[in-house]
Amino acid sequence: MAVLAENDMQGKITRIIKDALKNLAVAECDFAVEHPDDIKNGDYFSNVALVCGKIAKINPKELAEKIKLELDGKIKVKDLPKIWNEKMREITGKYPKNNAEGVLQDVHWSSGYFGYFPTYAIGTIYAAQIFNSLKKKYPDIEDDITAGDYTKIREWLIKNIHSKGSLYLAEEIIRQCCGEGLNPEAYIEYLTTKYREIYKF
Repeated sequence: MAVLAENDMQGKITRIIKDALKNLAVAECDFAVEHPDDIKNGDYFSNVALVCGKIAKINPKELAEKIKLELDGKIKVKDLPKIWNEKMREITGKYPKNNAEGVLQDVHWSSGYFGYFPTYAIGTIYAAQIFNSLKKKYPDIEDDITAGDYTKIREWLIKNIHSKGSLYLAEEIIRQCCGEGLNPEAYIEYLTTKYREIYKF
């Protein structure tokens, strides 16, 4: 299923590029749409500018820019759910049942906050560091948590985090509280301990 979806996506990209070439009055040529060797270069690439540029005697860079301008804005808002679902099927092999599971599955996507998710990762790393500092002050704090007593945690957070929230940037608060800035080691240690116990590795 995933292979079919991938071939379908490559076919659609090919058709879109052919339409762009037609609109630019550039003779159609035998170009390819493929995955790049390095994922950092995107999901797909095409040699269309090199191949068609040579045939049409147009500088490949100039043709690539013209194609890009022609393709800009081709995705309409009304088409987003279908495109999202097809891309999900291509990547995961699963097709969302509805928009709530698809393009609207998270407010950050539909609102355009694509760079927001890294802040969650940073917050989680900070949380692991903060919890380690808390455990240094109260080595048996997990017993309090098990008993449902959060008094020490609340008081410690007020003193070391909450009371400084509007006075310092997050990195400085963490330095004061934990003795160092952002450091993923505490979070990695937490994940390793947790999943080693669950999966026995």
